[in-house]
Amino acid sequence: SMQAGELPKLPDVRWHLEVLHDRIWLADPPFAPFRPRSLFIFDSTRLQMLGMAPHSTRTSIVVDEVLDFLAKTCSNHSIRPSVLEVSDARLYTMLQPHLLKLEIETRAVPFTADKQKLLRDTVSKFDEKEREQWKNNNKFAGVLKQRKQVGLLGIKNVTPDFLKYFMDAADLFYSNRTHLYIPLPIGVRVVGLSDQLNVIRVTRNERGVFGLAVFRPGEEGAQNVIHSLVFQELSNIPFDDADDFERYGWLNTEGRYPFPILRCEDVPGDIERPPLSTLIWWEAVLRAVALVVKHTTAQPLFVPPNDPSKAISSCKVQTHGGIANVIVSCPPSDSTVAAMSFDEPRPAPPASKMLHVVAAGAGPPP
Repeated sequence: SMQAGELPKLPDVRWHLEVLHDRIWLADPPFAPFRPRSLFIFDSTRLQMLGMAPHSTRTSIVVDEVLDFLAKTCSNHSIRPSVLEVSDARLYTMLQPHLLKLEIETRAVPFTADKQKLLRDTVSKFDEKEREQWKNNNKFAGVLKQRKQVGLLGIKNVTPDFLKYFMDAADLFYSNRTHLYIPLPIGVRVVGLSDQLNVIRVTRNERGVFGLAVFRPGEEGAQNVIHSLVFQELSNIPFDDADDFERYGWLNTEGRYPFPILRCEDVPGDIERPPLSTLIWWEAVLRAVALVVKHTTAQPLFVPPNDPSKAISSCKVQTHGGIANVIVSCPPSDSTVAAMSFDEPRPAPPASKMLHVVAAGAGPPP
């Protein structure tokens, strides 16, 4: 068979190579589960799929594997392209010197909406097939649900910029081990936002996954959870979220991802995602509770006051929407007269590291 470098090169042929994480997790003990990847090459001009290498099970991209796949696609079509486009800066750096030898120009380009659609349509055909094959197999029930669930960016009016702040708040809360220093239910009231008193309890399931469950005062039975936020492992959140975490380089703490849901369930089943207003509330609450705990119960010499009215704090925290004022009480209290006040705006989180090369104004895939 001819080597790729010997095949005729057509000047106007541009191909695009894309590497996608498959929407499934593979166990890899003693290491964390990982997602295999699939490689795709399509014609950039005609938007036609030319080659696929599904389910490569290595945990990182290996240059030989990509070059083999390119050579195979070239030989299947008996040509080589003059340009190979990629939308990932790391792929560009990896491939550019090798493709130079084959006289193929490597170009880093935005992953445009029409290309995204071609890839999505291709992947959803695979998904369809797998859904048929797996529908009666319990082992895959969780994966099929995770594929259907809406990611945070799929919630109406939620933007990547807001989520950067939301993830930063969750990171602040979890990395300070705030949940370990909340001894009792606590009361929170976000002034000017919901203005009502809610009660928060720390939850923990048998897998050691911590969360926060929200109740109305006096209705604190498990069946009365209004909504909750769980610090979940990556392999248990919707695939849309897992992809976005990687795409935007959002903060996570030790592989724990803030997972807000409207109904409290240990395993994300058919869940509902909360509206943007609930996420805005969570951002303020996570920051405020982390701040109060840091100055009170997390202090080795802290003695809780005997008088509950002395255990009410007023916090000013910097959020995506500006300064929020949150009243935190432990035990929960309806009073808004604070005995302590904490004002420590954490600076804005750093700009997201976009790992894909994205054109100005191009949003994430719908």
